[in-house]
Amino acid sequence: MSSTDSTDDPDLRAARRTLGLFAVAVAAVVAGFVLVLTGSRGDDGAVTIAGDADPTDEAAGDDAGDGRIGPTPGQDVERYLADRRAALESVEGRRVAVVSLTGYSSVDTVEDLLDDLELDRYLVALVGGEPIETRSVDEAFADVVADAEMQLAELEQLAPTVEDPEFAEFYSDEIERYQRILDSADGGDVVFGVVVVGTVANLRGLGSRASVRLVDVGDSSRVDQGVLVRGIRPEESATIGEPPFRP
Repeated sequence: MSSTDSTDDPDLRAARRTLGLFAVAVAAVVAGFVLVLTGSRGDDGAVTIAGDADPTDEAAGDDAGDGRIGPTPGQDVERYLADRRAALESVEGRRVAVVSLTGYSSVDTVEDLLDDLELDRYLVALVGGEPIETRSVDEAFADVVADAEMQLAELEQLAPTVEDPEFAEFYSDEIERYQRILDSADGGDVVFGVVVVGTVANLRGLGSRASVRLVDVGDSSRVDQGVLVRGIRPEESATIGEPPFRP
C-alpha cells in the first residue's frame, strides 16, 4: 500500500487515532501512580506520610544503590524468585522491600499482615487493567475508572466504522477489556503487593507467611522520590510482565 493510500484510508486513520489515545492514557496512568513518599499506618489504619528518610540513616550509607527494586519484563519468574529469596537471607539491618502476594487480596487483609512494618504503598490491579502503585486505592481507582469510561465511549463510537477485520478485532478486545475494568471497579480483592520498610527479621517473618510469594529486599531503608519498584502479579507464572493485564 502506498503512503497516499494509507493516509486516505478512514479505517487506518481511526485505528491510529485510538491507538494514540490509548498510548497517552496508559502513560498518564503510569506516571500518575508512581508515588514514592515513605508512609506508615496511622492509628486508624490509614496510610500517612512519614516524610523522607533521614539522609544520615546508617542502613542507607554510601552503598544505597539506585533504589530500584523488582524484576524487569521478560525475566524468568522462578529464577528471579530463587535469587531474591537468597538475597533476603544474606542481608541485615533495616530495609525497604517489595512484597508480592500469592493471590489478590483486600486492603484490610493485607494490612493485617504488616505488624511492625511501615507501609509505603499498595500494588493493585483491576480485572482487565495494568498494575499500578498508589497510597490510596480509592483515589487510584477513581482515576482508572474515569479513564476507562472515556476510552470505552471513544471505542464504541469508532468500532462500527471499521471494516478491516484486524482492527475490528482490536477494538472488540479493547471494548471488552475496558468493560471488565469498569465491572471490577467496586474494589474487593485487588491488592497483589505492597512496598514496606522494616527490619530484616520482620521481613523474613513476613516472607514465611503462606499468602506471601516474595519479599524482594532493597539496598537500603530509604525510599527516594523517583524510585522504580515492581511486584510480581499472581498471574505472572513463567515470565515477568506476561500477561500485561490482569485476566
